[in-house]
Amino acid sequence: MRENKLQIGLIKTDIEGGESALLRGAEQTIREQKPILIISIYHSYADFFGIKPLIESWNLGYQFTLIDSGYGFAPVHEITLNCEAV
Repeated sequence: MRENKLQIGLIKTDIEGGESALLRGAEQTIREQKPILIISIYHSYADFFGIKPLIESWNLGYQFTLIDSGYGFAPVHEITLNCEAV
């Protein structure tokens, strides 16, 4: 990204449990640019309980919101962790 001088304003993921690996790979970009993050965390307990502490450990001043996009009595609830630098 540096060679192309891209500015990243938003990272949204729903990659079936690969979110932690993606975040670790994007850590430098996230540290430098502090994009809004919308991360699916419903694929595993490790994601649900581990992704927020991972991002918090970077001390970037993100504010966190959990969003459950399940509708009514739908059996599937897609939960995202929304993160915005303040």
